[in-house]
Amino acid sequence: MVSDDKPWVGTRSFGLCWSDGKGGVAGVGTRLAINKHAMLPDGRLFVESRGVERFRILSVLQRTPVVVAEVEVLPELLEDARGKAGESEEEVRASEETEEEEEQGPQDAESLARAVADAFRELIAINMKMGLINRAALADKWKVVESESRGEDDSLLPIEPPELSTLGPAALSHWVSAYFADSPVHQQVLLQEDSVPRRLRSLLDVLRGTVGFLRAKAALEAVGGGGMDSGSGGSASPPLGSGPD
Repeated sequence: MVSDDKPWVGTRSFGLCWSDGKGGVAGVGTRLAINKHAMLPDGRLFVESRGVERFRILSVLQRTPVVVAEVEVLPELLEDARGKAGESEEEVRASEETEEEEEQGPQDAESLARAVADAFRELIAINMKMGLINRAALADKWKVVESESRGEDDSLLPIEPPELSTLGPAALSHWVSAYFADSPVHQQVLLQEDSVPRRLRSLLDVLRGTVGFLRAKAALEAVGGGGMDSGSGGSASPPLGSGPD
């Protein structure tokens, strides 16, 4: 990245692919744009970056000292295409069955994005109610939700990330996915999904499942029945305090 004779000099961007720690590297990754960087006293380089676009590795051109690859940029499909060429009869049938199940909820990317944002708001509210996230620690980063009672005591009003109301469907899907850092395999599956509606539907299922689990946990604790943990079959709550900047 610092060699003067390389074609990427001055681009302030690089590619990142997930690795399983055993030598395996995902074939789909994200191009990141560097916002700022700094050299730490111990010699490490701190880099603040943001995701720009997804890519698929076509071929590896160089492995050391850094990996250099030929890639293709992947599209963000706002329509959920079914029955793609090359699909087997069983795959088409499974796709049709999934489509029938999904018809009970929102279908288009915009509606799904609103549903995901609302589910995320529910998750924030129940996390705060249960004391699982610290409102004060996020007050500077998140915004106070508009309310008729605003002005009396903003510290009592709900807050939320501004991204929930400003990002488009594709960007929102990646932003929410970033909160699932404890589930890198699931994150990778979401990243590799070209269809924005399918990606949003998957996120919606996870968020609603997590909200349901936390509500059940809160109800049990309210009646003195003890708690539940993710090992008992429920969904684990995303670490809302450590999401994307």
